[in-house]
Amino acid sequence: MKLKIIAIILAALMLASCGAKPEENSDEPSTTKSTAAEELISPEQAAQIALDDAIATAPATVSEKLSALTASDAETEMSALNGIPKYDVEIDCGYLELKYEIDSQNGAIRSYKRLFDFNAAAEAEGGNVTLEEAGDYAVWYLDLDKNSVSEVSGELDEDFLAYILTIKTADGDIRCWADEYTGVMQRSTKDIGPYRAEELCYEHLLENISEDAIDGVTNLLLAGDIDQSTEAEGISSERQYKIELCVGGYDYEYTVDGLSGLILTASCNPDDDYEGEPVGGFENNAEIVQPTLPDMLSEDFVIEGEGE
Repeated sequence: MKLKIIAIILAALMLASCGAKPEENSDEPSTTKSTAAEELISPEQAAQIALDDAIATAPATVSEKLSALTASDAETEMSALNGIPKYDVEIDCGYLELKYEIDSQNGAIRSYKRLFDFNAAAEAEGGNVTLEEAGDYAVWYLDLDKNSVSEVSGELDEDFLAYILTIKTADGDIRCWADEYTGVMQRSTKDIGPYRAEELCYEHLLENISEDAIDGVTNLLLAGDIDQSTEAEGISSERQYKIELCVGGYDYEYTVDGLSGLILTASCNPDDDYEGEPVGGFENNAEIVQPTLPDMLSEDFVIEGEGE
């Protein structure tokens, strides 16, 4: 009921901004006309549109989980962009969260995002994925046009518990490393992946704390005394990795570009819940932006475990 009221108000504002006026001759019989508010699709319809698209485009391993959901499982809210009402739909599927913007008038998909929680993926229940499933997942994760993909080949590296894949596309070959257990792509020549993004953050952290704190923070890292979360947001060339590292009484938050490996933002704040003597913190305790280009974009890049 609340959403319908908001929809009617937004529609009325749209008509007012366009200079809509009531008929001057009220004596004439009124014709039946559908108003903008009556033409809005329902929140349930918007959620179903998003869910149907997610199921249709996702690889089998993800599509199967999504198929068990219904429109009522999605969170749907109405908002407005440039005065035009839209629905924001969020679909939670374990370590994967899908966000859609649905046009409230015609049901068109305006935009979508995929957020991956890699910590949750590592703890996900289920069996190992096949080579074919890992390949499908990688093509989807990299947001590749399936029509441009001619072949996906690879093999399981038992030492690293990962599939080393080669995806042949019209624009050239893409090599990537996909987790054997979940199928989640971990790094590639098109996307640096969460592991490399985390490495860049650790390197930045150790380069920007005081020399007196390096040994203490290093010991904490080696002992595993750290809380870490890593998420991927966006698709294809727009993907960014959001990484939070909590160690030594400080919270370090990073945003890393998924294509180039550039560290877009880096901030450090004290952890109020930390018990003990804090150690670390950026030297000036201020936001630091230090772009770093990984060497993995070079022609001779070789994924660990891929061979000599």
